[in-house]
Amino acid sequence: DAVLELNPGSRPLAPPEDKKAAASKFHVRFISVRKRLCDPDNLCCKFLLDALRYHGFIPGDEPDKIELEVTQRKCAKGESEKTVIEVRQL
Repeated sequence: DAVLELNPGSRPLAPPEDKKAAASKFHVRFISVRKRLCDPDNLCCKFLLDALRYHGFIPGDEPDKIELEVTQRKCAKGESEKTVIEVRQL
């Protein structure tokens, strides 16, 4: 018989250290800076949002815990492509 490992799913990996921060809402903004703009439906930030949650930068990614904003802009001349992530406690 196969032994299945527990899937943490959307549960936090560890309890929040600061209960006040866990009860607060956060504004998370992803800014995609590219030489060539993408179609809006291709600006997926799920992996990055999950990484912020797993590493404790935000308490969760549920609508009552975050406001999510995803934007994009073209690179300025000489600017390299990047993704800027801003997290602000509300």
